[in-house]
Amino acid sequence: MNEEQGVCCARIAAHYGVMQLNVCVEELAELQQVICKAIRMNGHGKSVRKTGAEIRAGIIEEMADVRIMLEQVRLIMNISYQEISAVMDQKIERTLRQMERK
Repeated sequence: MNEEQGVCCARIAAHYGVMQLNVCVEELAELQQVICKAIRMNGHGKSVRKTGAEIRAGIIEEMADVRIMLEQVRLIMNISYQEISAVMDQKIERTLRQMERK
């Protein structure tokens, strides 16, 4: 996210406040739905009404929506990038350890 996008997200988050938490849930559900379409298209034999390119474009669009909303949630909940990064490091390390055990 560039600086201008971050400023705009902050303005939106400040204006709408905790109402944006519901919007975030909605956007996450939309991303989940388009990912499920991609799974159906790739090897599960179920038909979907969209082409691979359309599904890919849908994933990109929904990922953008989710990233915007996650930034707003971060601001609303007063969460620092450092806090998120620290938890991400822990989770990545845990997954790598699990992979080594298998």
